[in-house]
Amino acid sequence: EQYNYAAVNFLQRPLEQWQVSTMGHYEVKPGIEAYAQLFYTKKENEFQQAPEAVSPQSSGQESGTVLITNADTNPLFPIATRNFFSQNRAFFDPDGDGIFTVRGTQRRFEEFGPRNTSITSDSFMLTGGLRGNLTLLDDDWKWDAFYQTSRSDVEFLQSNLLSRSRTTLGLDAVVVNGQVRCRNALLNCVPVNIFGTNTLTPQMVDFLSVDSGRSDEFSRDVAGATITGNLFALPAGDVATAFGVEWRREEFVTDPAEIASDLASTPVPPLFNEGAF
Repeated sequence: EQYNYAAVNFLQRPLEQWQVSTMGHYEVKPGIEAYAQLFYTKKENEFQQAPEAVSPQSSGQESGTVLITNADTNPLFPIATRNFFSQNRAFFDPDGDGIFTVRGTQRRFEEFGPRNTSITSDSFMLTGGLRGNLTLLDDDWKWDAFYQTSRSDVEFLQSNLLSRSRTTLGLDAVVVNGQVRCRNALLNCVPVNIFGTNTLTPQMVDFLSVDSGRSDEFSRDVAGATITGNLFALPAGDVATAFGVEWRREEFVTDPAEIASDLASTPVPPLFNEGAF
């Protein structure tokens, strides 16, 4: 394919980031101190790619296979295209039911314009605890107990993608009173012609192209405590030790947009997934 990607692909990806952090501590009483930390970060990242190059397919068909109703008489197709289907009807429509099967279809949907992607991330972490000193085994020991909670939310959005179901509807066209119409008016269907260069009208583009995305959520809660000090002394020096305990719970949710399973560029539908550990 002789296509100039440089004209539309971003060489540099714009990134904006905001960050807030704060820390504090307070002496509750001699030997005991309360402390807290808060971190927040927001990132916005955008990039642009060339218009989608994909193998269109009708619903229920393999990649690159489209079903076209009355391809030999559809007024949306140029006369040369209609004649081609008519002359080769035995190959494309062997059972004569008026549905032409075209395999190995590939196309770059330049009429859609560039694919634009945005990734927005929000994350925070909050920690609070107590720490101090105590006398144990005639020595000064240090202790620390804390609780921490954190969360990260990521939104992934992408525009100007080809819909499989809309392709199916748009290619299933019939002529009514001299006008080309979709057999099924679902989704305000617009009859389409995907063959040739710049054959998609703005109305066809609005019907075929969709936006998709995915949201990811991750959260973590941690509680822990430590204590350190010297157990006893030896001629070479003190024998120090440390003890600690920790509990944590992590949860995640990955939620793709419902339309993501309908994209022509996604042969394996993404699944909703969640879990906790």
